[in-house]
Amino acid sequence: MWLEFYNQFIDIRYWFASYPGPLAGKFLLLVQVVIIGGIVGGIGALIIKRMWVKDSLGRTIVGRFGAWGATLAFMFGVSFIFSQTQTPVLGSRFWFLLWLLIGIIWLVRLIYWLLKVVPKQRRQQLERARQSRYWPVSR
Repeated sequence: MWLEFYNQFIDIRYWFASYPGPLAGKFLLLVQVVIIGGIVGGIGALIIKRMWVKDSLGRTIVGRFGAWGATLAFMFGVSFIFSQTQTPVLGSRFWFLLWLLIGIIWLVRLIYWLLKVVPKQRRQQLERARQSRYWPVSR
């Protein structure tokens, strides 16, 4: 059964067929997990952002990851609907690959931003806070 599942993934006709039929089996389960995970992650990030994160940089970080999850879930959901209704071309499986590739590129850029840009911004905030103790802003 697993061999059959993997053989589909290396077959080019499976990904680029104009009338591929509805999703079934393990691929259907995988798409549903991505959609539900993205929705739960997006809502969870919104709750965390509103209730627990107080600083603006932390809110931006949580908001960006929440937007990533919610957008990925939305795009997979739209492709899922087209696939299940057997819409020609828009229901093709390659759309899932495209959205997955875009999601991975977006996630890599988010991680880069988190590891390279955020520490610089955090240091700038601390430096401004330190300087504002000695040089109060006059009105």
